[in-house]
Amino acid sequence: MPVNELKKQHTYPTIMPRLSIDYRGWRTWDNQFKKLLPQNGKHIIVEIGCWYGKTSKLLCDLFQQCVLIGIDTWEGSVEHQPGQPHYDDGLSELFDHYIMNMWQYRDRVIPVRMRSVDGLNELKKYDIQPDLIYIDASHLYSDVKDDIEAAFRLFPASIICGDDYDSIRPNDVKKAVDEFVENNPVELDRFERFWRLVK
Repeated sequence: MPVNELKKQHTYPTIMPRLSIDYRGWRTWDNQFKKLLPQNGKHIIVEIGCWYGKTSKLLCDLFQQCVLIGIDTWEGSVEHQPGQPHYDDGLSELFDHYIMNMWQYRDRVIPVRMRSVDGLNELKKYDIQPDLIYIDASHLYSDVKDDIEAAFRLFPASIICGDDYDSIRPNDVKKAVDEFVENNPVELDRFERFWRLVK
């Protein structure tokens, strides 16, 4: 199976890091995810931007037969670097935190440690067809634009959705999403900061 081949190349660590439990992150969207997929299905879910694993855990809890492919550099975005407003002091251990926080799901989680578009191309190379792609990585306009365009181009049958539309945090997610909707045969469905492309 294509997912198993991907798993061989992007293996889950075999030793659990010993860190304090930390699920720092932001609001999640369980009710919205429930509307998108049957909860008992054997879905392939791709999460772009995984951070400490708060949403990864939610998705694995909601869809207990899913395979979750997490794409992230685990280096933080521009906004998380020293001197920035959303600086995070845990960047050096970010990947280890994710691995530890998702340890109970390790048989169903594939961490793909790459930039977003590179990771999506990696899935395409293995002919993996995601049921859902959730975008919540860099909030820079060019990065969000690239993530949406790559997801839509490579996986036109996938449900594509994301976070931080019109967030109070300074970002360009709204601009990138609105421009994509304006220039493509899709409509926008929203709930607070959650957004979804309707084809």
